[in-house]
This record gives sequence, C-alpha cells and structure tokens, in this order.
Amino acid sequence: MILPKKVLRSIEAICRAFLWKGNSMFQGAGSVAWHFICQPKAGGGLGIKDLETWNKAAISKYIWAISNKQESLWLKWVHSVYIKSQSWETYSPSIHSSWYWKKMVALKDHIRDKVDFDTFHKQKYHVAAGYKMFSPPITRLHWSKEAWSRLNIPKHSVIVWLAMLNRLKTQDRLLKFGMQVQGTCCLCEMEPETCKHLFFECSVAENCLQVLKLWLSWFAQTSSLQQLLKWIGKSKLSKFKKGVYTAAIVGLVYNIWKSRNEIIWQNGRVNPTRIVEETKWNIKARIDRVMPKKVKPKDREWFLLL
Repeated sequence: MILPKKVLRSIEAICRAFLWKGNSMFQGAGSVAWHFICQPKAGGGLGIKDLETWNKAAISKYIWAISNKQESLWLKWVHSVYIKSQSWETYSPSIHSSWYWKKMVALKDHIRDKVDFDTFHKQKYHVAAGYKMFSPPITRLHWSKEAWSRLNIPKHSVIVWLAMLNRLKTQDRLLKFGMQVQGTCCLCEMEPETCKHLFFECSVAENCLQVLKLWLSWFAQTSSLQQLLKWIGKSKLSKFKKGVYTAAIVGLVYNIWKSRNEIIWQNGRVNPTRIVEETKWNIKARIDRVMPKKVKPKDREWFLLL
C-alpha cells in the first residue's frame, strides 16, 4: 500500500515522541536530525528505518512484479486496465488514472533514472536491497564499531554516540541557544565547558581516565575521546580486550556526564573516586553477564584479576 507523505510524517512524529521523551535512554537524541538518525550505525545514525524510503522500497516490489508479468489476479487486472499493450518501462499514466497508480508510475520512472531497468527486472528483487538503493550513500565513521560494542551498556553507548556527534547539551551549546548558564565546567571550575573539554581535557576527567588506564594496564598516551576510540580500533589487541577497553571508556564518559548533571541539577559535589569505582563496577557486572563464549584463557584470566 502506498502511504501519503502526511501519514508517514505523522508516524515519524509518533516514533520521535516515543523515543525522545520521558525516561527513555534516548532522551537528548532529539538534537540530532531525524534523517541522520535513520543512517546505519556505521554511518553515525541509530539504524532506524526511514519510513518514506522503506515505503518506496516495498512498493518497488510491485513495480518489479509488473515488469516480470507475474501470475496474479491483480497483475492481470493492471495489464488489462492500465498498461494494455504498452511497454511498462516507457509507460505513462493517463490523467484519469487513480492517485495510487500515478504515484506507482512516478516511482517506476524514478527507479529507471537510478538504475538500469533491464537489470532491475531480471534480478530477484528484495525490499532490503531496494531500501539500500533509495538511501543516500553512507560515510563510515571510525568510532561507530566501538560506540556500539556488544560489551557496552546500551545507555552508555547512547551518551558516547551523542558525545562523538557533539550533540550533548554542554554549556557552550546552551549558551549558543541563548540560555543563561555560567558556561564554566562544573567539574574543574576553570575552563569553559565543551564536549572536547569534558572528555578528557578537564583535569578531573583526565585524572579519572589515568586511574582507569592504570587499572586496565593500558599505557596509551592519547587522552582525547576521539583518539582513544581510534586507538582501540587500530590496535592489535584481541577482540575481547578491545571490547573491555571500549566498555571502560564508554562507561567513564557516561559516569562523568552523569556526575556533571548531578552537580548542576541536584547540587552534588565532585567525587572522582566515586566516578572511577562506579565505572569499574559497571564494566565488571556487564561483561560478567555478556561474556563471549570464545575468549582466550589468557584474556579471561586478565579480566578476572581486574
């Protein structure tokens, strides 16, 4: 069934309200453009299907079926009432055709402009392939694999995803929105609060990072969030060890952001020891629950000794 754009927009609005409001772990993701959210995770999105594009991909199966003259009552009716003896590839609807039929023909013309129509109708059509055909090309981001690692706690991954896109509501961004905030980092109380400063140029956050690195016996010199995730991705460590390092960094980012919010909204106090200990506990508890079956004994022993 071809859905009008107004219907698709209404469904998208309901999805946004469900995901971004209330106590959802995605709260705050509303600052990311919807078309970007519909990108695959490898491209920096959340992998949510774009309904308009999916609708086109699904309807394209009917276009493919018409071009192959498959046996069905509906197809026989279409050929006898609309197409008759005309070529489907070059067919144009009359002004008296129904709305849905005109839309289907317009989509057929759009497909013909995108791909070779002979190849399109000869190959077996799959809706997933059609969705990929209609979607814009993606640029793979080096940090996406680490941000959505299986060993991460999901809500931690969401905060890191927002941090990597610079969409967390840090005070520098709130000032740009015209909000009256102090603008200074509430952890170190020395520098303006930006996402780059918070992870990990801030002296408090940087100290937490160094303690966590020491705990993991991780001696990488880099300290920015971008470079840390890049280092993990390019390192020659085992897959499990990479996952643990990633979960540690992602967990630390989450707990720093959580602590920052408690200071602002609940008049809390900076407690670096608590941030690090909570991060350690989160990592141990999470990985104990989702420990992969194929872990080298050496890596398993290393993790159990942490």
